[in-house]
Amino acid sequence: MGMNLYSVFKQAGLSITQIRAEAVLQTLETGSDLAWVVQMMLPRIIKLGVVNQKEIEIDTLEERLNSERQNANTVFVRDMAFGIWATMH
Repeated sequence: MGMNLYSVFKQAGLSITQIRAEAVLQTLETGSDLAWVVQMMLPRIIKLGVVNQKEIEIDTLEERLNSERQNANTVFVRDMAFGIWATMH
């Protein structure tokens, strides 16, 4: 919805006064909950045929993700938060 907020507010006849987006970055120091999210979603992921249990190797996923992030020596965008302020015409 975040990327559509501007259009939705305009279609509602509102005057946009401010719009912002904030990225949540994760590093080796901040850690990541990505493996946890994948584990929570695993039944759906498997049910939809994205991967099978053997392919995902859930028991080592967090370790592999941390290793990949360390080897890349970079951050990744974990999430984006959007905010919009508007007034009635």
